[in-house]
Amino acid sequence: MKDIGQVIKEQRLKRDIPQNELADRLGVAPSFLSKIENGQKTISITRLLEIGEILGINFFEHSDQDDDLYMKWKEVIRVFEEKGVTPDQMLNFIKAIEKLGK
Repeated sequence: MKDIGQVIKEQRLKRDIPQNELADRLGVAPSFLSKIENGQKTISITRLLEIGEILGINFFEHSDQDDDLYMKWKEVIRVFEEKGVTPDQMLNFIKAIEKLGK
């Protein structure tokens, strides 16, 4: 089973996007992105959606993880897509949810 960091790296390389360029577009240090890609750091759902938007992919289609929380988020994304919710709208929704948890 591929780690989400491995999928990010694979998809980034497939699109010939240097790590420092993706990091810059995300507003993070290249070392932070490197740690995500190497499985040394976890990634928030917000950041994952931002990366997916930049790379033009839905990471939930590229994973076979089946833990309960992951599956719930996967279902939320599926419903959003069915309803025509844009990636920007998804990000805004998830950022609002994350703020409630702080």
